[in-house]
Amino acid sequence: MAASDHLNKNQFIDFHVHEAEDYDGSNHAVIASLYNKKTKEIKDIGTFNWDKDDGRIGMVHVDKEHRRKGIATGMYKAALESGLNKPEHAERMTDDGLEWAKSLGNAPESVERIPSRW
Repeated sequence: MAASDHLNKNQFIDFHVHEAEDYDGSNHAVIASLYNKKTKEIKDIGTFNWDKDDGRIGMVHVDKEHRRKGIATGMYKAALESGLNKPEHAERMTDDGLEWAKSLGNAPESVERIPSRW
């Protein structure tokens, strides 16, 4: 099953995997995009970054109005299917991040909780 099979085909475009620069240097990234039929615009609604060296997930963000719809899980699956190094959950995460990791069935046994930025 492809990463986007469970998403609304009338709106969802695709996941795009690429290299991204951030404060730590270069990482892998997945971007999720949505197509608005009314305005005919494409909007990025999610970002998933993981370290190109150790695979540690650095950030997962989905716009508030699109959360709990499988976007983060789809980005994670796209990262797994990319053929790049496997993303691994970090030891530090938000409450939402921990709940998401648990839903995937691969949450770390102990984590340092950090506040959400969004």
